[in-house]
Amino acid sequence: MTFWIITSLLAFVTAGLLALALWRGTGSRRDAESAAAYDLRVYRDQLKDVDRDLARGVIAAGDAERIRTEISRRILAADAQMQSESGGHQAPSKITLGTAVIAGAVLIGGTFLLYRDLGAPGYGDLALSQRLDSADAMRANRPSQATAEESTPKQPPFGELTEEYIALVQQLRETVAERPNDLTGQ
Repeated sequence: MTFWIITSLLAFVTAGLLALALWRGTGSRRDAESAAAYDLRVYRDQLKDVDRDLARGVIAAGDAERIRTEISRRILAADAQMQSESGGHQAPSKITLGTAVIAGAVLIGGTFLLYRDLGAPGYGDLALSQRLDSADAMRANRPSQATAEESTPKQPPFGELTEEYIALVQQLRETVAERPNDLTGQ
């Protein structure tokens, strides 16, 4: 019983950690700054740098006007992109977290149900010495080759085929001739 308690706890802790990672991941994506917002911030800084460079005399007035126009065009494009992104629908994180919790519960519950049906619940483990003794006993008590051959169902010799077997072979040959690309018949 201790094994099942430990296994259940490990499974639930693992599912909980995965759900927590999923929940934090959706939260950080939701709170993260979009690419368009970052671009807007960079372009505004560039506009300030153009004014500063013009005041220091690094660039000419005509170049400064051309650079301001280009940066303004990029600001408009980034703003339009940001407006289109904010109009999009984003699923709330509670649905994602709820889905993760349900999927974890189904996975853990399904695993235990599958083991209950296919596994060997209640079957204790055997020590190595007991398993070796059991293998030695089975080896000592195994039937001889003659006894094993006598216990198998009798089959007619190769030359004495039944009519039913011959009909089945003929049917197989006809089917293979009709469907030469069918690998099952081959």
